Amino acid sequence: NFELHTMSWLKQLVTAPTGIRSLRMPASRHLRFTRSVSGAVHPIDEGLVDIETVVEIPSEKLREAKAFTTRVGEELSDKSLHTVFAHESHDGSIVNQRLASIGKAVLRLHTLEHCLIKYTHLPDTSLQAVANHVTSTPFLAQVARDLGVGHALHLGKDSNGVALELTPAAEASAFEAFVGALHMEKGSAQARQYTRDFIIHTLEKGDLSQFIKFEHPKATLKSVLETLGEPALTTKLVKESGRLSHLPTFVIGAFSGERLLAQAASYSLATAEHEAVQQALYDHFTEAVANAPLPSDADNYVPEEEINVMVAAEEQSPSETEKTDN
Repeated sequence: NFELHTMSWLKQLVTAPTGIRSLRMPASRHLRFTRSVSGAVHPIDEGLVDIETVVEIPSEKLREAKAFTTRVGEELSDKSLHTVFAHESHDGSIVNQRLASIGKAVLRLHTLEHCLIKYTHLPDTSLQAVANHVTSTPFLAQVARDLGVGHALHLGKDSNGVALELTPAAEASAFEAFVGALHMEKGSAQARQYTRDFIIHTLEKGDLSQFIKFEHPKATLKSVLETLGEPALTTKLVKESGRLSHLPTFVIGAFSGERLLAQAASYSLATAEHEAVQQALYDHFTEAVANAPLPSDADNYVPEEEINVMVAAEEQSPSETEKTDN
């Protein structure tokens, strides 16, 4: 439900005529978030949440954990490191699973936010596919492996006393737990930046075409052009060679009116047309908004003290306000 509400809120921000940075969370909603638990400090505001240590990893693993934080340019307390890198059962569950759950949510949120704002045409199914991909075990395990997470991971025993092994799932979980610990101890801004540096950066270097698949691409492109009020789709043979040979080459272009959308070459006319249409769709859906401001970057955050003053001012009657001004 949280993810659905977040997606809905982000989509409203994209279409808001006033712009992202001019929007402000209602005072009542802000106060409701920050006062859910009396006296609690929320990571999104201050960080510095004390993480309880239930298992202490060996000293040599702690040294490896600190070396890891140095490599990635972050810093966490020893308490957090003991929890993040403890792949061991305690009270029936793996020690770092709670932090890993938070970390997965953080990774997913900031990936969805980035893609939704930067790629404004990307379909919802593709957005979800991207988010699923970057929070999948194979993807995160590879990132963790590249950063050397496994060297610091303490492998204990499961609830049955059986020794645990270094698996992709264990590496991915430790990476997620590290992100969760950053969020809890250092605050959401630092966890967000870490996500951008090591997840979104990796995603940007890859190929998004794997997430943009259509069963009927030609019909989809026709519908897109019609929705945009553009001239209808046509496909034309742009050039060819060796038609009568064993290795013919056909280049087909996908056009909207006279505008060339994309072109592709193949040994058959049908395949060339299909790939040209697919490329046109890919170019449309991955058209990026340069330097798009993200909601989580908004610099109009208002501290609770200022909100209290604003609420009090709004509750004043006009006559009281005039008296105050006089």
